[in-house]
Amino acid sequence: MELRHLRYFTAVVERNGYREASRHLHIAQPSISQTVADLEQELGLKLFSRAGRKVALTPEGEAFYVEAVRTLEQAESAINTAKRAAKGEVGKLAIGFIGSATYAFLPALVRSYKAQYPGVKVTLHELTPLEQETALDQGSIDIAFTRTLAAEKDSTLSSRCLYPEPLLAVLPASRRIKGKSVHIADLAGERFVVIDRKESGVLFDTILRISCVRNMSSNGVRFYRLQPDDTSISLVAAWKKETPSPALRAFLDLVNANAAQIRRKGSASLEDFPRAASQSVRRRR
Repeated sequence: MELRHLRYFTAVVERNGYREASRHLHIAQPSISQTVADLEQELGLKLFSRAGRKVALTPEGEAFYVEAVRTLEQAESAINTAKRAAKGEVGKLAIGFIGSATYAFLPALVRSYKAQYPGVKVTLHELTPLEQETALDQGSIDIAFTRTLAAEKDSTLSSRCLYPEPLLAVLPASRRIKGKSVHIADLAGERFVVIDRKESGVLFDTILRISCVRNMSSNGVRFYRLQPDDTSISLVAAWKKETPSPALRAFLDLVNANAAQIRRKGSASLEDFPRAASQSVRRRR
C-alpha cells in the first residue's frame, strides 16, 4: 500500500465519484479506478458499493476513510517537519560556553537566534575548556565557546577565533599600584591563583609563559593590564568537522554575520573596564 492509494481513495470519497476525483487530481479516471480496485484487493474488502454511476462507502469503507485521512495528514506533517528541519527551523542546539568570557555577547546572540528559529530547542551548558572538548567529542554539545583548542583536536574539530584577549593581573585593592598597568617583572615573586592545567592546558601554559576576567568584578580587588602587553589568549567557537546539522549551520551563519559586533563587545577597551567594574561594585553594595 502506498500513499498514492490513499490519496486516490479519499479523493473519490470527497469528490463524490471517480469523474470529479479525476478532474481534481488531474489523473485519468481509469488509473484512479484501477488504483482503488488494487487497494480493495490488497485489503480484501469492498470500500465502495456501486449502483450505476454512483458510488457510496461501505461500512468498512467509512471506517477506512477516517484512518486514511489521518494517515495522509500525518504524512503531510512529517514532510513539512522534515523541510523545516532542513532549513534549520526545528531541531536541537546544545551550546557550551565559558561564563566569564561570553557574558558580553552570548545572551544577545541566543536571543537573536531564538527569535529567528523559535522551533529549535536551545540548551546552554557552562563548562570548562576541557569539559567542552569532551562534550564535543561525545556529541553532547554542538558548538563550544572556549579557549584555543589543543593541537591534537585540529583533525576532528573546526574553530573560528572570535577575538584575542589580553591577560590581566588581579591584585588586592590595598596594593598601591600607580596607573592601570603592572610590569610582569614586579610580580615575579608573587604567588598566583591560576586555573588548573587539566581544565585548560593552553590557558595555563600561556599564563606561566610570561584569565578572562574583564566581564567580572568583585569587592576588594583591582584589575591591571600587564606590561609588556604582548601576550593574549583567544576566545574561539569550535564544532565538529563533520557536516553540521541545519540548526547548527544556521547558528554558525548568525555568528558569522555578527562577528564584528561580537568582537567589539568581547574586546571592549580596558580603559573602560576599571570604571565599569567599580560602578558594578557600587551598584551591588
